[in-house]
Amino acid sequence: MLILLHALLTSFITTHAEFQLIYNCVDMPYYMEKHGQNDYRGVLVDAFKTAAKEAGFHRTQIQMLPPNRMVQNLIEGKGHVWNGVVLPALREHVHIGTVKLTPITLAVFSHFDSVEKLKFPEDFKNKGLIIIRGYGYGGYLDILKKKNLNLTFHETRNHESALKMMQANRAQFLLDYVEPVEAITKNSSFDKLYLNKINSIDSFFMVSKKLPDGDIILKKLEAGYLKNKKAQKTGPN
Repeated sequence: MLILLHALLTSFITTHAEFQLIYNCVDMPYYMEKHGQNDYRGVLVDAFKTAAKEAGFHRTQIQMLPPNRMVQNLIEGKGHVWNGVVLPALREHVHIGTVKLTPITLAVFSHFDSVEKLKFPEDFKNKGLIIIRGYGYGGYLDILKKKNLNLTFHETRNHESALKMMQANRAQFLLDYVEPVEAITKNSSFDKLYLNKINSIDSFFMVSKKLPDGDIILKKLEAGYLKNKKAQKTGPN
């Protein structure tokens, strides 16, 4: 029995070491960003890289895609792994991990400090709100659209263009994630923005259910991530 179990485990490791694990991500500075050809960085990209390496997946491919295409790829199995917010459109199509990665903090930004005292979402009625095309903001965008708030949505392509729209006073508020906004505005000429934190959402590894042994691969990635995290805490022997 032990010999059979060892053979099966060896077969699994060998098979999965040979195939290419495809990681899908989106352009989200600080979390996921592209610096050049095949040069992807960011907190969540690095989490995947280290987890895959520790888990023995040495053949990996990183694809940065528009959010909608990333979701469709995972649903169809063209992409294998995503780590981030559990998107409503993905929930039924992926194996969802239990190990928390980095938190992703959602906020409403404004040029006025009064935003800090506003109640979300009722106090934003009849206002203009800048959003990034394709983002669901962890389900919060659906909440805003379903409520009778008479909001005017101004869509744009990415975080930087959203900030430029704020700079040009195209709307009173911007719905975005804190870390990317801080990363862009840290060394720039953008005006100071005040914020009202809505929620801090945990991020997780997710693996497409279309991928054979996807649940096992997910567990291996999480184990690899935790192993690397533990090694960083303890340091070299």
